Amino acid sequence: MEGIRFEPDCNTSIPHFHSEMEILYVLSGRIAIIGSGYNYVLEAEDFIVLNPYEHHELYAEMGCHTISGYISYGVFPA
Repeated sequence: MEGIRFEPDCNTSIPHFHSEMEILYVLSGRIAIIGSGYNYVLEAEDFIVLNPYEHHELYAEMGCHTISGYISYGVFPA
């Protein structure tokens, strides 16, 4: 596991990507995840898995709380 981040008041982000797989879990509120060819709105208890180098951006409502975990593929040897 590369890291875990708690976002107490997540907000919008510019398009970006991570070199690790990202697992984003919504604790409360609503957040839109926009990527290449998709646009999902997640609510409390929803989650999404984003592949490494997958461009995405976030648009969160006030009061949205999330937890994100980042996992490197190096953790799972072939």
